[in-house]
Amino acid sequence: MSRTARGILVSCLAFAATSIVARPARAQAGWVQFQTMQGRIAASMAYDGARDRLVLFGGQPVAGQQLAETWEFDGTSWHRRTHGPGPVSRSHHTMAYDAARGVVVLFGGRSFASPGGYVADTWEWNGTTWTQRLPLHSPPSRAESVMVWDAANQRVLLFGGYANQGSGFHYYANDLWSWDGVDWTQHTFAGGPSPRSQHAGAYDSLRQRLVVYGGRDANSGLQPLGDTWEWDGATWSQATSPSSPPPLQSATAAFRSSSGGVLLFGGSNMNGFQNGTWEWDGASWSQLTTSVALAARELHTCSYDTLRYEVKVFGGWIAPGLSIQRDLWAFGANGVWNEASLPIGAIPARRWGAMAADDVTGNLVVFGGSTTLQTLGDTWVAYGAGWGQAFPASAPSARSGHAMATDPVTGRPILFGGGWSSGQALGDFWRWTGVTWQNVPQANAPLPRYLHRMCAHPPSQTVLLFGGQMNSTMLGDTWSWDAVTGVWTQLQPALSPSPRGRHGMVYDAARDRIVLYGGFGPLDDTWEWDGTTWLPRVTAVRPPARAFPGMAWDAQRARVVLFGGAPATGSYGDTWEWDGVAWTTAVLVPTPAPSPSPYLAWNEASARVVAVVDTATWEYGTVQPASWSPFGAGCASTVGVPALAPAPYSLPWLGDTMRLRIAPVGSGQSALLVFGTRFQFGSVPLPASLGPYGMPGCTLLVGDQGPLLATTTGSHAEVQAVIPNVPALVGASVDVQAWVTDPFANAVGMVTTNAGSLVARMR
Repeated sequence: MSRTARGILVSCLAFAATSIVARPARAQAGWVQFQTMQGRIAASMAYDGARDRLVLFGGQPVAGQQLAETWEFDGTSWHRRTHGPGPVSRSHHTMAYDAARGVVVLFGGRSFASPGGYVADTWEWNGTTWTQRLPLHSPPSRAESVMVWDAANQRVLLFGGYANQGSGFHYYANDLWSWDGVDWTQHTFAGGPSPRSQHAGAYDSLRQRLVVYGGRDANSGLQPLGDTWEWDGATWSQATSPSSPPPLQSATAAFRSSSGGVLLFGGSNMNGFQNGTWEWDGASWSQLTTSVALAARELHTCSYDTLRYEVKVFGGWIAPGLSIQRDLWAFGANGVWNEASLPIGAIPARRWGAMAADDVTGNLVVFGGSTTLQTLGDTWVAYGAGWGQAFPASAPSARSGHAMATDPVTGRPILFGGGWSSGQALGDFWRWTGVTWQNVPQANAPLPRYLHRMCAHPPSQTVLLFGGQMNSTMLGDTWSWDAVTGVWTQLQPALSPSPRGRHGMVYDAARDRIVLYGGFGPLDDTWEWDGTTWLPRVTAVRPPARAFPGMAWDAQRARVVLFGGAPATGSYGDTWEWDGVAWTTAVLVPTPAPSPSPYLAWNEASARVVAVVDTATWEYGTVQPASWSPFGAGCASTVGVPALAPAPYSLPWLGDTMRLRIAPVGSGQSALLVFGTRFQFGSVPLPASLGPYGMPGCTLLVGDQGPLLATTTGSHAEVQAVIPNVPALVGASVDVQAWVTDPFANAVGMVTTNAGSLVARMR
């Protein structure tokens, strides 16, 4: 990003949001066909204990190809995460979880995207966003290192690897570095392990030791190393044991709190791939006998799940045939290996089924529908990496034309009615528990029907139902289901769409409106439910008339997305967006095939709209979304620690008004937002403690290049600023922090908030 672009963005943000800008161009959003999770070698994985997630990045699915994908495993299934800026594709990198700061740290690796083939960049993943850290000091670029969390000293340790000094010169390293969240520090020592790579390592938190085993060095030849070393924070010592694992390279290790030992698995040597499970107790190695033996492998990755007391092993190369795996195994406290992930694949094609999000698990759930031969009663769950069929103990009867939504109280998918292709209208109500379907008793239920639509309204904890069909009768009634009491109420709005079925309906969370479009006829009208009545929205430009449009709310871009549907004959394959004022469309390549009955839903885990079109799954959104990345912490005022964050559904999109909020703010207090850089203020490196200046516990996180006074309303203050619709600003970033007045907090009478980085993008 150029200095000019940063300067323009700072100037724009420091300008009061009173000007009017043109409607932003929609240039970045597009469709990407979803691929099931690929097997890979030389990926890296770390367990985020605060969020209970395994985080996996990168790796090689085939020779000569590297990935830049971020995946998370929630204990049941894998989920593809960020599509925004992040580390370039790579393999043989290393990752560790920084428990003090709640981030996963990634360093280095091999990258075909780097001119030198190796990288020395430091990144942090906070569960939402990758942030590149730019420390003053850094280890040289390298791959095949070991990185662990040093719990005793609250730092990340990195040891060894195959390093690149530049100019094509590579060497084995035995240097030791630590990362404290701000900078890398190299530790000096006498003696120690020989320079090496492809070694295994883990941190023994009981004995406060970094344990390293095996690997390759300049003298190992065909046979890797078989030595054990420990670092106690000051010195290295070589350990001896009556028995020991064979010499190994590309094995993995993790410390088990359940046993107090370091578990070592897999790897290879001149005798081929190995599948031994060994444990180091600080005095000796012992081989563990397991009832289930994993396939011998190398170049896999592992991490310790502290919640379930399991060592998780993912992927790698196995023999024979050197096949690359995508399996996930768990070694529990009971000493047994179990496969931890569920089968993945594609969902069978169907029409007139329904799909809804399971907010508890982050999965999508599809039930029923019809083929040319039969009505279906199967349940499919998106396990993040693909679709898997569930086999619940109880389930609704086979049906199509039913409606599904997400219960705003439980977060689980619910289902009502259906039965169209069977010729019988149904009026039963079901809830998905994550394992099975439960029939839910109802009071004052609507008439049985099919081809209706339901949509949750989270603020009121209700679900709205409109229309449908019962036998030959089209219905135009509006019902509300109370998710707390389970009672249905028929509403009597002053205005209403004409009776219909096969329409689309979705909740616009930014504007607190339920949007309805189209339906059988086919129809091309747009309506919005404001909580009391239906309001017609007449626009000169709108999608052509259709039934069965797929509709979903894009929470990242604050837009309703519409795809496909059925005109009088044939199918549509066009994509439209509704921003509350107008419909817009664009010619997109690639795009899903035309479909008369697509299913669309928002997937929170991937931050994308997901569409199921026949057997294919697609994702819709921006390749590089506008972003907010928080960092640092605030200090306490007399009413609490004020926090800085974007207002809901507000990000720095070109042509939009960006809204930043500070809360809590007490009566009589005011707030000031400053814009600048997080690295330096004048000659002072940041962050810098403000304690010596009369503000104990407060930190200067952002240098002041442009202040803006916030407007206080109730218990929060808000800054609004227009981001001009100027393409040159795409990718421009600025750091922000707020100051809040409080005469009783400290001698200065002010406190600071956390800070954050804003990156501007085009929708």
